[in-house]
Amino acid sequence: PAPPLFVIVEGSSKRQQTRLIEGNQYTYCKDHGPNKKHYQRWRCTVRSKKVNCLASVMQSPGGTTFTKGNKPHTCDPKDNILPMSKVAAKCYKDSKEQPYTSGTKIVMSAFSEHMPLDVPLQSFPQFNHMVFFIFYYSFISHIFNVLSYFSYLLWLFHFLFNRMASPVEQHSSNCHW
Repeated sequence: PAPPLFVIVEGSSKRQQTRLIEGNQYTYCKDHGPNKKHYQRWRCTVRSKKVNCLASVMQSPGGTTFTKGNKPHTCDPKDNILPMSKVAAKCYKDSKEQPYTSGTKIVMSAFSEHMPLDVPLQSFPQFNHMVFFIFYYSFISHIFNVLSYFSYLLWLFHFLFNRMASPVEQHSSNCHW
């Protein structure tokens, strides 16, 4: 059999970290920084109370060679992990760049760009969750921008009010009635 295909997808995790995809079935995240010999260790992302998968992969310093660790996967493989990771990375990126675009448009655009044509969208239970997350992320980003704008206006108002009040106070203090 052919060796498993490893693909690195930038910004595809919930915290927009890099993921390593193995054979379109398993995902890995970086396990600390590179070691003294500049090898990068990747660990399986499945960690829960029920399943704690200890599978790992070592990446060579050049980034071209991947070697599987001693422990096998104890988690179940998932279908279409590679396209879903690319969709997630595109959604995160686009939601930052286009905060006023609807979550549905962003997700649909990412799906049309990265998903195979023969896979129906209904087969992905995370589709509605992704739309909600992109909407929520865009909404929070918008609220943060609005609050920053209002805090700037408050600062400006406070600054101008103090500048306008200063001469009046000085004038009234010089008046000796």
